Amino acid sequence: MKNPPELFKKPFVKAKKAFKPAPDNLPPVLFRAVNGLLPDKHEPRFLARGGEHLVFDFEDPKHRGIVYKVNYQESMPAIRAKMSGDPERLKKEVAGLKEKIAQRREITAQIRRYFGYNAVPAQQYQLREVPVSREIIHQLRPNLASEVKDIESAPALVLAQRKKESLTDPAAQRISLTSYYPEASGRFYRTQDIMARVDYDAAHDILAGKGRSDLSSEAQREAVLRAYPALWPLMQEAKYDPALFEKLRDTAGEMAHFIQDTGIPLELAGKDNVVLVKDKKGWELLMPDALPLGDYSVIDLEIAIERLKRGEELTPRLRGVALNVLNSVRVANALALLTDAPERVRVPELEKIPAKTWRDEFKLIFEQ
Repeated sequence: MKNPPELFKKPFVKAKKAFKPAPDNLPPVLFRAVNGLLPDKHEPRFLARGGEHLVFDFEDPKHRGIVYKVNYQESMPAIRAKMSGDPERLKKEVAGLKEKIAQRREITAQIRRYFGYNAVPAQQYQLREVPVSREIIHQLRPNLASEVKDIESAPALVLAQRKKESLTDPAAQRISLTSYYPEASGRFYRTQDIMARVDYDAAHDILAGKGRSDLSSEAQREAVLRAYPALWPLMQEAKYDPALFEKLRDTAGEMAHFIQDTGIPLELAGKDNVVLVKDKKGWELLMPDALPLGDYSVIDLEIAIERLKRGEELTPRLRGVALNVLNSVRVANALALLTDAPERVRVPELEKIPAKTWRDEFKLIFEQ
């Protein structure tokens, strides 16, 4: 992008302005903290907080068609280095952000090679100086309260992405191909909900490659859909739309091939990270947020498997990475199973780790 808005060219001057109501499902305190940093003249809008991004757009005509995603998760080490006042530490963290930008550009290129160039909206990764404040750090990372210092700005990884009308138009026919972690549901951990655990274990065995020869094909599909209920609407729609079913089957095969060949997990937990949109030509695949969180890979899952085979407990970081990678593998395999696509993602030794072991590990994440 030739002329990025002033938001990412220099630190902000805190503006005095009327507080706008926060968008639905956005914590008002966080909205106020971020929105208060943005100068009136740019007419910015703080839209959302995702798993790793703060998302903005601008109302001025010059930048109306662009959305900006500030990656606070990857940028936090650089922000902390800036607060520390240590220039060498900051220099190291900035170099790390530059490496991450190069890595994301390469992964984006790989995704486009597999799924088509237009599957990923036009975008540019940037290293920009963005505003920070005590309040915003408190909201994003409460555990850093003791080290928060007054600084006006810090370097951050920013994604500038061209908006696709079909992704935001309420009237557009759009179907998500993602599904959130089944482990996030407390029903799998309640001792009285035995059937929920039975469904989870069956779905995991089927999708992890162990198989369940005791279940019919239809019973296997039902078990998978109970574990991943977000896929129900998709399959119901595809049941009465042959063109959608065919596109979905092709996409499932491409997903499995991509993950298997590259070792890169797609981010298939967040809503609308990967979608099919219907236009005049038929169904189009769009992947606005398909890149994995951090530098995760299938190798991380293999490391977790080896540790669990030895009876070791996973570290918090490896546990979180394993959850994301495993979910990517299982959702891709679920879509392939549900559409009769022959392709599958195969992870060595994954079938040897019982579903209960994964449940117990991930319980430590969701019951904190």
